[in-house]
Amino acid sequence: DETTRMPELEEFIIDIVKYTGGFIIRKIKNKSNLCGICDLFLTQKETVNESLLLKLKTKGKLINISSDVHKICLAAEYIIRFYSNELLKIKNVKMYLTIKTLNEISTDSTIFNNYEMKQHILNQDPFNNHRRQLIQLIIEPYISLRLNHIAKMHSLSMTGKNVRHKCTKMILFKNQ
Repeated sequence: DETTRMPELEEFIIDIVKYTGGFIIRKIKNKSNLCGICDLFLTQKETVNESLLLKLKTKGKLINISSDVHKICLAAEYIIRFYSNELLKIKNVKMYLTIKTLNEISTDSTIFNNYEMKQHILNQDPFNNHRRQLIQLIIEPYISLRLNHIAKMHSLSMTGKNVRHKCTKMILFKNQ
C-alpha cells in the first residue's frame, strides 16, 4: 500500500472544503435522526478562523462546521485527489474511497475524541459506535458529492460547449 504522505492542499481548496462541509452537515441533519450529543459535535457556534470565502458567502444560513468535521472532509479530499488518476479504473469507487478515507482518519486520534464523546460511546459496540457512525455519515455524502462533480466536469470536457443555448437564432443546427 502507499506509504507516502499526501501533499498539502492550497488555502483556497481548504476554504471550499469547509464551505462544502457545511452543506454536508445540513444534509446530514435533515436526513439523519442524530442523538443530541452527536448533533453538538457537528457544528461550531463561534466563528474561529473563518475563511474569506465563508465571510463573503454567508448571509446567515451557512453552517460553521466543527474542526473535527473539517478534518474528516479534508482527509476525504486528500484521498480523492490522491486517487484522481485511477478513479475510472477502480470498481466500486465510492466504497474504495470511503475505506481509504477511514484508514487515513484512523491514524488521527484527535477526531471526536474528547471527554463527552468518550462517555457517550462508553456502553456502545466498539466497532460500530456513534463516533464511527458519525465519521461514516460525513465521509459518504462528501465523496458522493465530489464524485458527482468530477463526473460532471468530465462529461462537460467530453461534450464541449453547448452552442445552441448561447446562439439559438444564429446557429440552428450544429448537431445540437
